[in-house]
Amino acid sequence: MTLKKYAMNGNAEQIQTGSRRRKSPASKRSRCSRCLDVTNQVWTMKSLIMVVVAFVCTLPIPILIPSKLGRCAYVLVSMALLWATEALPIPVTALVPVVMFPALGVLEAPQVANSYFGNTSFLFIGGLMVAIAVEESGLHRRVALKVMSLVGSDPKWIMMGLMAPTWFLSMWISNTATASMMIPIVEAVLVQLKLATKSAGDSVLSNDGTNMSMPSSPSDEELNDVTQQGDEIRNSTQLDDGGVSARDATDDDVTQDRNGGIAISNKHVTISVDRDEADDLDDASSDIPDDGDQYHKRLCKGLSLSIAYAANTGGIATLTGTPPNLVFAGQAKLFFNNYGGDPDVSYLRWMLFAFPLSLIMVILCWVWLVILFLRGSCLKKQSKEVSEAVKRVMQNEYKRLGEISFAEAETLMCFIIVALLWLTREPQFVPGWGSLFTEGFMSDSQAAIFVSILFFLLPAKKPTIFCWRYRDGIRQKANYTPLLTWQVAQAKMPWGIIILLGGGFALAKGCRESGLSTWFGEQLATFEDLDPWILNLVICVAVAMVTEITSNTATATLLMPIMAELSVKLKVNPLYFMSSAAVATSFAFMMPVATPPNAIVFSHGHLSIPDMVLAGFMMNIIAVLCLSLAVNTWGDAIFHFQTMPDIFLNITESAAVATRS
Repeated sequence: MTLKKYAMNGNAEQIQTGSRRRKSPASKRSRCSRCLDVTNQVWTMKSLIMVVVAFVCTLPIPILIPSKLGRCAYVLVSMALLWATEALPIPVTALVPVVMFPALGVLEAPQVANSYFGNTSFLFIGGLMVAIAVEESGLHRRVALKVMSLVGSDPKWIMMGLMAPTWFLSMWISNTATASMMIPIVEAVLVQLKLATKSAGDSVLSNDGTNMSMPSSPSDEELNDVTQQGDEIRNSTQLDDGGVSARDATDDDVTQDRNGGIAISNKHVTISVDRDEADDLDDASSDIPDDGDQYHKRLCKGLSLSIAYAANTGGIATLTGTPPNLVFAGQAKLFFNNYGGDPDVSYLRWMLFAFPLSLIMVILCWVWLVILFLRGSCLKKQSKEVSEAVKRVMQNEYKRLGEISFAEAETLMCFIIVALLWLTREPQFVPGWGSLFTEGFMSDSQAAIFVSILFFLLPAKKPTIFCWRYRDGIRQKANYTPLLTWQVAQAKMPWGIIILLGGGFALAKGCRESGLSTWFGEQLATFEDLDPWILNLVICVAVAMVTEITSNTATATLLMPIMAELSVKLKVNPLYFMSSAAVATSFAFMMPVATPPNAIVFSHGHLSIPDMVLAGFMMNIIAVLCLSLAVNTWGDAIFHFQTMPDIFLNITESAAVATRS
C-alpha cells in the first residue's frame, strides 16, 4: 500500500513536472509580450527621449571647451540632432536659440529676438501673399490647362506640356500646391491615352511589339467620367490649414495612416491621400486588361516624375521660389554687413543667375525622362484617335473654368506688377525705381508688401454698388469682398517656415559672435590646396546627398555660416560657396520623402522606390554638373564669384600677419 501511494505520489510529481514544462513556452510568450509592451510604451515617448538625449549627449562640448565658442557649438550640435531626427517639429527646434543663447551667455535676448523677423522675412511673406492670391483665384489652374491645350497629344510633348506650367508656377507658388494641382491632370490624360489607344480602329504597336486594337473610340460620356474622376482625386489631395509654402519646404515624412492611406507631413504641410481613392483612377484605367502593356506603365511613371522634378527645379529660379534661396540671401547680407559691405543679392541679379540654370535643368530633365521611360516610342507618330481624345480632355477641363473671372484678371495684374517691381528696382544697366528714394531705404520686400496690401483692398468681383448694383434689372444688396481676407491668408501662411528662417539668422549670428563659424572655417581651410571649383563641386555633391534625407531649409541654415567663413579662409568670394550650397539643397530627386512633390506623385501608385532612385540618381548628377557650370561661367560674370571683395582682403591679410608673428 505504501509502495502504491509512493508510486501514485511519484506519478503526481511527474504529472506536475510535465505540466510545468508544458506551460513553459506560454510563460516565455508572456514575458516576450510584456517586453514588447514595454518597448512600445518607450517608443511612444521617443520624441521626449530623443530631445533629452540630444541635449545630454552633447554636454561634453561646453565642458571641454569652457568658452562662448563651446557653448554655441553645444546649441548648434543639439539643434542639428533635433533637425535630423525631427524629434521636435522643425520650426519648434528653430526656437531653441531664443532660450539657449541668452541662458548660456552667447547672445543677449534682444539680439536673438531681433534676428527672427527681418527684411528677408517680409520678402518671404510678400511672395507668399502673391502665391495665396493666385491659388485662391484659380489663376494657376487656368495657366496650366491653357499650356496643356497647346502642346498636342504626342507623349513627349504632353510631358513637356505638363512640365512647363509646373516649372513656371513653382517659381511663384508652393511646389506642393503646384504638384497637387497638376497630378489630377496627369491622371486624366493617362486614362484618355489608354482608352484611346485601346479603342483605336488601327492596330497600335506598343513598345514591346504587342498589337492591340478595339472596335470603338471613347465616348463623350467616358470623357466626362474621367473629368469627374480627376476632380475627385484633386479634392482628395488637399492641403491642411497653413499648407502653402515657398517651396521649400521641401522635406517631409511619409507614414501610413489607420485607413491604409499615406500621410505626408513636411514641417508645415500635411497631405492625406486615401489608398482606395488613389487606386480608383488606376481601376478606371484598367477597364480593359493591359496584358504586358509595359509602354503604358512607363508612360505613367514618366509623366508622374515629370511633375515632381519640374516643381523641384522651378523654385531655384527666384529668390522667393524656395526657402534655401532666402536663407542664402539673408545670411549673405548679415555676413557682409558685419564687415561693412553689401552682397547685392537682388531679385533681378538672382534671376539672371538662377533662371538660366533652372531652364537648362528642366530641359535636360525632360530629355532624360523621355529617354528613360518613352524610349524609342518617342519617335513614333501618335494615332488620330489618341490625339483627339487627349485634346477633348484638355478642352473639357478648360471649358469647365468658364470665362476668366474678375478675380483672376486682378490677380494677374497684381502678379505682373510685383514681378516688374522686383525686376526693375536696380536693373544695373539703367536707373531703377529704387533710385527715386533715398539710397539704401528700399528693397524687394517693400514691393512685395505693397502688392500684398492691394490683395486686401481690390474686390474679388464687381462690388454691387452704384451702377453695378443692378443686374438683369434686379437691385442687388450692396456687397464688397476683397481678393484676400485675413482669415484665408493666416490659414494658408506657413508660419513655421518664417520661424525657421528667423532661427537660422539667430543661429548664424550666434556662430559669428562666438567665433564658432571662424573656427569651422579654419578647420576646413585644410582644403586650400584644392582648386576652388573642385572643392565647390565636392560641396555640391555632399549637400545633394544630405538633402535627400534632411530638411533642405535646415541644411542651408546650418551650412551658410560655415561656407562664408570657408570662403574667406580660401580667399574666395563668400557668395561662391554659399550660393552653390543653397541651390544644391533643392536637388532632392531620388527619394519619396525628399520633397512633398516626390511624395505626392509616389502616393498615386505608379512609381516604386527603385524607379525614383534610378531616375533621381541621374537627375542629381545632371543638376550638380549644371550648377557647377553656372557658378563658374555666367554666375561669375554676375556675382564676381572668383573675385575676393576688398572688405575681406584686409581680414585675410591681418590673419596672415598674425600667423607669421
